[in-house]
Amino acid sequence: MTRSSTRAFACAIALLAGAPFAARAQDVFDAAPVSSDASVKVTSTYHPAPTSRDGRHKPGVNAWVFQLAPVQSQRISVAQQVDYPKDVTIRNLPVVDR
Repeated sequence: MTRSSTRAFACAIALLAGAPFAARAQDVFDAAPVSSDASVKVTSTYHPAPTSRDGRHKPGVNAWVFQLAPVQSQRISVAQQVDYPKDVTIRNLPVVDR
């Protein structure tokens, strides 16, 4: 049996239209991990779902577009998990304090 490791991380992005008038459309981008190794599995969960994936024609770049009403807020929740064999070195993932 092959031993495996898991790295999980999450974040929330909050937008707030603090002005008393409607804010223009807000573009929000998030870069998710992308693996070129078939033994490394990346799972990403978003709420709400991205407006588009592979934004700006780059793998892993997700985009949301929001038109915020006066003093409206919008929250984006992002959770990602990377599963990989113990003998594979993973680079460029966020450092998570335990």
